Amino acid sequence: MKSSASTSNTLAPEIKNRAHALGFDLVSITTAQSPQHASAFQEWLASDFHGEMGYMARNADKRIAPSKVLPDARSIVVVGLNYNAEETQPATARIARYA
Repeated sequence: MKSSASTSNTLAPEIKNRAHALGFDLVSITTAQSPQHASAFQEWLASDFHGEMGYMARNADKRIAPSKVLPDARSIVVVGLNYNAEETQPATARIARYA
């Protein structure tokens, strides 16, 4: 993701450094505008490709329009954490990494 133009060039590195210091593996900053893939997401939901993951459809309007959640937001900080499921699951279990 590209850094938001509304995020100061000096603030973005500070935010990313802090997130890494907190233990996050991935950190990115994007705009609070609707994502380019919003219509594809709506079609995906309409096709029931989300299966039993009902949370994907809940508040879909807010997922594609962040301004409905925080009207004054200009940027969104996105973080990721790798939790290496191979070390945490029993040898007999097979659990999807996203679960």
